Amino acid sequence: MKKILGLSVAALLVIAMVGGGTWAFFQDTESSTGNALQAGTLDLTLGEPAGETINIEDGYPGASGNAGYFTLTNIGSLAGDLSFVLNNVIDTESNGVTEFEHDTTTDTGLAGPYTATGGSETTLQDTVVDLSSFLGSFVTVPGKGWREITTATENEIQFATFGTTVAEDDVYYISTTKVGELSEFATIRLWISDNNEATTLNGTTDKVLTLTPDGPTFTAGVSTASGTFGDHYYSVASFAGIEFDATTLGLTMQEDGESGDTLYVFVDWIIVDPGTENNTYQGDSVEFDLEFTLKQAD
Repeated sequence: MKKILGLSVAALLVIAMVGGGTWAFFQDTESSTGNALQAGTLDLTLGEPAGETINIEDGYPGASGNAGYFTLTNIGSLAGDLSFVLNNVIDTESNGVTEFEHDTTTDTGLAGPYTATGGSETTLQDTVVDLSSFLGSFVTVPGKGWREITTATENEIQFATFGTTVAEDDVYYISTTKVGELSEFATIRLWISDNNEATTLNGTTDKVLTLTPDGPTFTAGVSTASGTFGDHYYSVASFAGIEFDATTLGLTMQEDGESGDTLYVFVDWIIVDPGTENNTYQGDSVEFDLEFTLKQAD
């Protein structure tokens, strides 16, 4: 009888322990609500007083001037590193009134017009005309400029980028000489300062950043925006397609409202005087784009 009772008590203790595992406990809960994450912004604006476009008319050999400056301002909430490229250089020949170098009705050095059947920024295809004999000549697509032909096969020619695509049905000419030469005679000087007097950069007196085809170089500042830096004039053509990336320039623009959120880009120009009578670029024009990019700073 004692053995049976002992077993019963043990069984009850086991049941009590199992039941004890389901007992309630105290707790208190609080919540953090309305949490949000918003991305910052980079917002580069191009502004006055020069505006967004440089427009110089009636240039002539030896003519020079200061085209003013662009203001670049980061109105975003993040700091960014600046990069720059001059691209889409388009030379346009005069209409023949002032020179007949490339008059399409009389110039035996100009072949065409032809019609492209396709292409890209660096190629032109034509399944009708044999293009293989045009190596070393120049291809001219009105509105896009001219480029020297570097590779030529029966149905395709290759050249340095136009910066825009050669499309099907684009009219083109082949020339034994360049069509529109002003980009080689029009020289510009590009320099960057952190004030409109062109005297400092990054707060350092008498130091501005001058851009050259070989890269940026620091030069002495000047007292006015029309001051000179001696040399550092280079042809528009020599700048074409050269990218001054963020590492090369080393210019960080701070977020909106902070010191350093604005830079000034100055443009001077000279049309080279060849020293002798030369109508090669009389009446010609050249267009180009100045492209500025802001990339998030490290």
